Order: sequence, then structure tokens, then C-alpha cells
Amino acid sequence: MKTIFKAIFLSALLFFGLDAADTTPQKVSIQLKWKHQFQFAGYYMAKAKGFYKDAGLDVEIKEYQSGTDIVKDVLQSKSTFGVAYPNIMLEKDADKNIMLLYALFQSSPHVLVSLKSSNIETIKDFQNKRIMISKIAINTASIISMLISKGVDFKTLTILEPTYNIQSLLDNKTDITTAYISNEIYKLDKMGIKYNIWNPKNYGFDLYDDILFTSQKELKEHPKVVELFTEASLKGFEYAFSHIDETVDIILKKYNTMHKSRDALIYEAKVLKKLAYQGVDKLGKIDKHKIQRIYDLYNLLGMTKYKIDLSKFIYTPTNLPILTNKEVKYLQNKKYITMCIDPNWMPFEKIENGKQIGLNADYFKIFENFLQTEIKLIPTKSWSESLRFAKERKCDILSLAMETKKRKAYLNFTKPYLKIPIVLATKPDKPFIADFSTLNNKTVAIPQGYAFAEILKLKYPKIDILEVKNIDDGLQKVIHDKAYGYIGTLASIGYSFQKKFTGELKIAGKFDGSWDLGIAVRNDDPMLFEVLQKAIGSVDEKTKQHILNNWLSIKYEKGVDYGLLWQVIAVFSIVLVVVLYFYIKLNKLKNEILQQKEEIALLALTDYMTKLYNRRYFTQISNHLLHLAKRSNKPLSILMLDIDDFKKINDTYGHKAGDDVIISLANTLKSISRESDVVCRFGGEEFIMLFPNTDIENSSKIATKIKNTVENLKVQSAKDTICFTVSIGLGKVLLQEDKTIEDGVKRADDALYMAKENGKNLVCIHEKREKICLQD
Repeated sequence: MKTIFKAIFLSALLFFGLDAADTTPQKVSIQLKWKHQFQFAGYYMAKAKGFYKDAGLDVEIKEYQSGTDIVKDVLQSKSTFGVAYPNIMLEKDADKNIMLLYALFQSSPHVLVSLKSSNIETIKDFQNKRIMISKIAINTASIISMLISKGVDFKTLTILEPTYNIQSLLDNKTDITTAYISNEIYKLDKMGIKYNIWNPKNYGFDLYDDILFTSQKELKEHPKVVELFTEASLKGFEYAFSHIDETVDIILKKYNTMHKSRDALIYEAKVLKKLAYQGVDKLGKIDKHKIQRIYDLYNLLGMTKYKIDLSKFIYTPTNLPILTNKEVKYLQNKKYITMCIDPNWMPFEKIENGKQIGLNADYFKIFENFLQTEIKLIPTKSWSESLRFAKERKCDILSLAMETKKRKAYLNFTKPYLKIPIVLATKPDKPFIADFSTLNNKTVAIPQGYAFAEILKLKYPKIDILEVKNIDDGLQKVIHDKAYGYIGTLASIGYSFQKKFTGELKIAGKFDGSWDLGIAVRNDDPMLFEVLQKAIGSVDEKTKQHILNNWLSIKYEKGVDYGLLWQVIAVFSIVLVVVLYFYIKLNKLKNEILQQKEEIALLALTDYMTKLYNRRYFTQISNHLLHLAKRSNKPLSILMLDIDDFKKINDTYGHKAGDDVIISLANTLKSISRESDVVCRFGGEEFIMLFPNTDIENSSKIATKIKNTVENLKVQSAKDTICFTVSIGLGKVLLQEDKTIEDGVKRADDALYMAKENGKNLVCIHEKREKICLQD
């Protein structure tokens, strides 16, 4: 009996001992890339607020010490994680097994600064000047590319070892210095000293910064630790940026080795918050294409040796959000969730035959499936009634709503899952609006109860707001001169233009910011809020894009005059480009709205139909690539492509079929092109491609592959199967002779003309003086 009891006792001891071991926090460490300051506040707050502890982690935060090799320490497991500069990819190029986890800053705070008194007015004035710049900064593609793009050779600069103190600039020990716009600029402003900032972003070279990374070994051996640390750290930054005063208190108390003042830390926080959230709805986003463009810059600068496999370089969390047992039980007891929507707000949502339809209905099918809980629609007649029902608790949630101070009294708001540009629609005879203060004393319509009305009244109190029933009511009032304009989302107004108001109205301006829309949840039910947050997190980017494409692409119907429709679309596109042009010009003059520049540029640089870059993007990027190719003395080739007999396709099968042919060709070009290639729709049925670091011989192989692939394409139309061919012209860029990229484009265009003249479905080449057509 004693033996049995002893065995039971030892088994119990072993069992409870193992359980205790499992709950011991996992020790990990993170090596910072600089001294303690708000830049790393997310790591401090994740520790202070228990986010790491909740994830089962015991985290050591290591301040940077002179001589620390962050990558080496992580690879040798001296540190589990590291924070890196954008040149981290050069380490990967050196075949070091690292993995990027997230990029905190979507735009780098790293800039160059000179004093106004130095009389340095342009980057070209840098020639023969002294510059304090570290080796890391010299190897930062954005800074070196900015200088090269303006014809500045590093050999003409006197490179000085940085003191990391702005006083060196004031004491005339240097003419130019590297700086962080979140740190040194504050000191100059505080002293009232005038200066110039040379920001690579303003010259088209925009890089990530503060990139969290780990070793592939760590990811392979402890994938859950990597995922938990990443999530907890980002949660820490979300908290830090939302609670700046509290975070500054903790830094002053525990981490202020830089001896910064409270004001300096708050200034730093506000600047870095803008850079962290710039153009994204989620902290830490790493876009594969942006990483590729950064690598391409390094490649053109001659700083790389091998091609990087991005799938082995950028971390993708494998686990979607998971409901806890407590949350599952809560939903089982609740049985269903009641929902109110905007009954007339297409393409987002609408009540039709007692059901929700539209873009948002597709989201809620996914949410319902994730929660395994029915979401019941409570019918309402207007958005105002939906708001009233939410306030009266007749519905648990509002499906798509923007946070306002008034609504916060009775609702909580999930993270946004839609961010939509806000625009002004007017009659065609009204002028374009670049400054919305010019709408003072004019009547502008907006649906009753919409959140943007509150914002508008505060920002532009002299605008006369006319609340209307819905978008149709508002646009009708504009047509009948009862309102100067209507304010709404670009998507909903564009949808209405296509369905009901073709040619009667136009887009006359774009507002700052966007309509950030999430789920509004009754604020007396925190568990419901948490499960809906997870439901939103369960939708990946590919699914989001698929939903948007389904609803925001142009729908064709029988009986439509396609010729007229295309004219309207063309005019609409021109209007958008002009509006965006004015805003880009305005953003260059007003640094406080610099964030909007990227959002506007995105609309202007992408071809709506094919999702390829457009001619404007080609013009913007091509001369940068030419400068870089000249400096690195690496070949650059241009391909121009035109669909043969495209008019005949349109005339025979219709414009819809012609569009399908263009889209099919665009997808083919994307699939054949390499990561470093630039593919653009040049106009109509004409496309252009740039091949960096590629000579004519290798470019011709790509061109031949494109021609042969297109020959075998089949596009199904309503009438028949369409087969088509393309003619291709290749132009060699002469690095020693060409002053602009247009010289190379002309050679490609001449070669394309030769392909057409010689029977079409050919690849022709124009090098320096020689012109030839390739034979199969």
C-alpha cells in the first residue's frame, strides 16, 4: 500500500512540477539599434503593461552600445531579436539567415539637414561640402539614391565621422549632417534656428525603418515565441502611440539615458506616430513589393551580390486569431448578434428584400463563419434610425461606422477594416477645389447622421451643411442646384455615377484623410467587442482585395452605350489626376499634411483596369533608374508592346471583350516579369516595361517569351473565343549618351513601329544604330 501511495505521490509531484515548468516565462531579449528614447516605446510598454507576461515571455531590452553588431548578436543567439536599419537586406544578400518580422516605420525618419545660413538651397549645392554621416547612413539606399538622382557624387563630399550632436552643425564643424526628424529637428526648432531638411521621401525614395528581425534558426525552433513576441510588441506600440503621456512618464522614470525633456519625448512621439501609421491601417506592415523596390535600389547601386528569395525573408504569421474557450461559451450563450446597417449606401451595403447586400455583406459572411454565430439584420429605414436603434440597444452592432466623440458615449469601435477617400461631387461647370475653405458660405449636402458631418462642422464652420436622406437624395439636390456639392466616399459616389448620374456630375476635389470604417459595438458588452476584433483580424489582405475588386470594378450591362461610358470614364480619370496633382503640389508646400501625398499618389500612379502602374508612374521612376544605372554602369533596357489589330477586336467583339483582352495581357506581363522589372500600361492597348541590370540579349529572351505566350492565350467573349498577338519593340538605353529616359523610349518605339511594318507579331530591336527583327 505504501508503495502504491508513494507512486501516486511521485506521479502527482511530477505532474504538478511539469505544469509549473510550462508556465515559467520564456526568456528572450531584444537588441535596440540606438539609445533609449520614444523610438522604442512599444517594447517598454509591452513590458510595463504585461503584454509580454501575458504571452509567457520574460523580455530583456538591450540598449545599443558602441561597437555592437546587432545582426551578428542575433545570429549567434546573444540576442533573440534585433531592431535594424533598412540596409538589413544587405545582410540577407550576404547569405545570412535572418527573417524580417515587421517594419515599424512605413517611412524612415532618417534625413539630411543643413542650416539656412549655409546657402545650400538645392541638393546640387552639396558638391564639395562637408557632411557628417555614418557608414550605416552611407549604405542607406534612400539617402545615396537621393544624392545620385540629383547628380551629386559622393567623391566630391568630405565625409566626417558623426558626433550625433546637432551642435556640430551649429559650430560650423560640418555643412550637412544626418538627423532624425523626430529628434534633432526639435532642438533646432526650440532654438529658433532656420534650417533645410533633405528628405529622400520627397525625391521618390521612401524606405522602411526600425525593422524587427530574428534568425531563421529561432523561427524554426521557437515559432510560437516569435509570433507571440511580434504580436505583443506591436500591441505595445499601439498602446504607446495611444497613451503618449503615460508612456513618456515611464521613459522618464526607467529609460531616459539620453536625458531628454518631457517636451522632447512628446515631440518625438507625435512625429514617429505619423510615420508608423503612414498609409496603413495596421502597425508593422511589410509590403513585399516595397521591399523588392528597396532591394532593386541596392542592386542598381551595385551593393548586392545575389537575388533574394522574399518568401524566405519576410515573416508571415501562420495562425489566424483564435477564440478562447471563454469566448466560444459566451457566443453559444448569446446565440445570435443583432446588427443595424445603412439601408442605402452602395456599394458598401443596402437592405434589399430584407437582407444585407453589398461589399460589407461579403465581410459579414466571413465574420459569421469565423464566429460560428448567426448575425441577425434589424431592418431600418435610414442611417439615422440605425444610429437611434444602436443607442437604444435594439441592435448590438452597427456594421460599418466611423468613430466620433458623440458615438463613443454608447459605442466602442473596432479597428477599421475599410479606409475610403472622401471627395466632393459637383456639377461639371463648377471649378476644381484645391482648398476646401473656398466652400465657405456654400451649401454642401451630406447624409443625416454621417460622422463626417461632425468633423466637417468643426474643421470648416462656415460651410453650410445640408443633411439629406441618402446619397441619391444628395446628388439630386446638386443636380437641381439646391446644393453646391455633395460629400461622400469615392467608392459610393463613383458607383452612383455609373448607375444613375452618368455625365451629370463630376469629382471636384478630395478631402484630407479618409473615412475609416470599422464595426461599432455596444459599449456595455466588452466580450462582444473582443470577438469582433478577432473576426476582423481573421480576414487576410488577399480576401480584402478580392472583395474590393468584386464591388469596386466597373459593371457592364446590356443596353449601355459603351462609347459614351468610356468617354465618361476617361474624363473622370483626368479629373482625378488633376485633383491629385493639385494635392501633391499642396503637400510639398505644407509639411503638416505630408502624409496625404502617398494616398493621393497611389490613386494617380495605378491603372484602374489592369492594376499595373500607369504612364505617370513610369515617368516618375524611369529617370531615377537611369541615374542609378549610369552610376553603377549596369545595363538598362526598355520594351514597348502593342496589341495587334486591337480596333478590330473592339469592333468585332465589343469593348467589354477588348477590356478582357487588355486585362489578360496585363496578367501575362505580370506573371512573366521578374521582381525587379517595372511593368506599366502606357495608354490604350500599349504597354511599356523597364528591365534594370538587363542587356539587350537577355531582354530579347523575355520579349520572345512574352510574344510566344500571348500567341497561345485564349480570351472567352460572349460571341466567341478571342486569340490575339502583340508586336514588341526593344530599345537599348545608352548610358553614356542618353540624357533622359525618353531617348531609350524612342528607340523602343521605333523598333515597335518596325515590328508593325514587317507583318506584326514580331520582336524588333533598336540598339545604337542597328535595327533588327528576330525570327522564330
